[in-house]
Amino acid sequence: MSTMEFALSVEELAVSLNLIGEARMGHGLMVAQLGAMGREEARARLLAAGHTLLARRLLTVGEQGEITLAPTLEQTVRALANAAFSIRFSRAYRDAELALVYHFANGFVVAQWLEGGVVHRIAEVEGAETVVEGGMGFFQVAKATPFTCPPLEVPYERLSEVKGESDPMIIRRQVAEMGLEGTAGEMLTEDLSKAEYRGTILRVEYGEDRTPYSDRGILVLRGPERLWLFRILPREGEPSVLILPGAEETFRREVRRLVGLDT
Repeated sequence: MSTMEFALSVEELAVSLNLIGEARMGHGLMVAQLGAMGREEARARLLAAGHTLLARRLLTVGEQGEITLAPTLEQTVRALANAAFSIRFSRAYRDAELALVYHFANGFVVAQWLEGGVVHRIAEVEGAETVVEGGMGFFQVAKATPFTCPPLEVPYERLSEVKGESDPMIIRRQVAEMGLEGTAGEMLTEDLSKAEYRGTILRVEYGEDRTPYSDRGILVLRGPERLWLFRILPREGEPSVLILPGAEETFRREVRRLVGLDT
């Protein structure tokens, strides 16, 4: 899958970002993971991280005192920091959220994920098709029970109301009101009321100031056995979603569309 992979603490990643001129991004990562801290504490953490990078030969100090990253690490971190867009897979449980992000920049694709809630893994991967396969594995699509369901477009607000409900009887009525009845309606009712997790697949774009935003994506629902996809459809006024079964072929098609491999 990967051609080059690194395991970094958040401080080591922050140091790496600092050295390519992305100090603000590095500071934001530290605050997000470790919480607010004083300037002296932050400086001490970064200094210690610099020493560990030096010991791991991922950082060098030249004869004139110049500090540089190992070329392979620099290339990977630059792709992460300067992505044209990213594809973000996430799944949320009651007490945890897992995420896998692929960054596309200058012909490179870099995967990023957090291991054990502590270690940042960043890896250059072989190409856009790897992203599709990565998503298949992340959501364990092959392990879901196949089923059929006619595509159905419903207002996003209606789906949000159903997602916030826990009573199966109310869910069944709301699903029927959306227009999904019969076997398909019963399956969605069961999976909404007994959800294993909910997730998202988002195409994240970056503004001129590198502020991330997304208006294209897919909501994911995993029931006890089945996987559902809800493609977000931007509309004038109220957005809609297209309800789809999470079959392997459908999943591949939808992710390829977000990546830009298909239209």
